[in-house]
Amino acid sequence: MRFGNRYLSKVNLRLVAPLLILLALFGGATNKPVVAAPDRAKIARALNATVLILVPNNNGDLVAGGSGTIMDAEKGYILTNFHVMGDKAKGELTNDQGLAIIGVMPTNMKGAPVLKYRANFVNGDTELDLAVLQITALVADPRAPLPENLGLTAIGRGDSEQLVIGDPLYVIGYPGLGGATVTMTSGLVSGFLDENNDGVFEWIKTDAEVNHGNSGGLAVNGDGDFIGVPSAGVADVEAAG
Repeated sequence: MRFGNRYLSKVNLRLVAPLLILLALFGGATNKPVVAAPDRAKIARALNATVLILVPNNNGDLVAGGSGTIMDAEKGYILTNFHVMGDKAKGELTNDQGLAIIGVMPTNMKGAPVLKYRANFVNGDTELDLAVLQITALVADPRAPLPENLGLTAIGRGDSEQLVIGDPLYVIGYPGLGGATVTMTSGLVSGFLDENNDGVFEWIKTDAEVNHGNSGGLAVNGDGDFIGVPSAGVADVEAAG
């Protein structure tokens, strides 16, 4: 059985963008327990709150992509990873405008996302690897005024501090491995990690599968509420157990 590590960042929702992170362990043939999914209404809300993010360079060529979460449906605020929008190590954005193209869930929630909006970088934190975007224009006509109702769905807020080992956990986003459509995977909270040994955990372990493209997307608890952001990953193909 091979194991890889995947990271997701968490958010303390009393602040604008504090940090929560999940560390995912997954691999070959495993006897994963069956995790009961939230009801369909909660799944639909979480799916609709997850968006595709495509980032062009200054020449207009799409060079990066990831996922994001609608945090405010009326004002069009989206949370994602900083590294989806640029170079986290250098603190630089991929394009001078901080521009991203936003794909939203189709009506039937089964097809490819509809590239509908343009959004711009509002603020970010390279240490937390988080960025906030705001929808500013339509893809079809950037000069046209935005509709009063953007037709978006904001995710419900959960509390990652209340998680315990064995709780169900779900990851939603647009990983390249999942093709053009949204992908949802399930797992359990497998444990916690206090990386700097200060008595406060920075990471949550989970066996929910996470892949490239999930970055910036959504992790929800058993109630379908937001508790984390898939952020990064490391792997050790030699490990077995």
